Amino acid sequence: MREIKFRAKHKIINSWYYGFLYIRDKDYIITTNGYTEYVVDKKTIGQYIQLKDKNGKEIYEGDIVHAINKRGMEWKCLVVFCEETARYVMDEGDGCCQDFNSFFESIEIIGSIYENHELLNK
Repeated sequence: MREIKFRAKHKIINSWYYGFLYIRDKDYIITTNGYTEYVVDKKTIGQYIQLKDKNGKEIYEGDIVHAINKRGMEWKCLVVFCEETARYVMDEGDGCCQDFNSFFESIEIIGSIYENHELLNK
């Protein structure tokens, strides 16, 4: 069964919240337990992509990952949703995207575009 979950930063206190996302009036809200609500910054919303990195950490849209393929080649990529294929991919920033598949020996989250965008500078 697919777990549909989101994360986003609180609009004021700069903390991350994880859970169910909905919109009320013009506010984007994450609830963690169905009762507690957090108004979050729309620009930081990312969906859980149903994969975990090599350390067991959930991977979300907007994460920056370090990936190593079976030949030892390495990439630093941004996790994005690809409209054309309707799936999450790793964007290398030059229009080249890699699917999450058995091609990779290791994938590790090293940051997020919202806090560590400098990691993508080549």
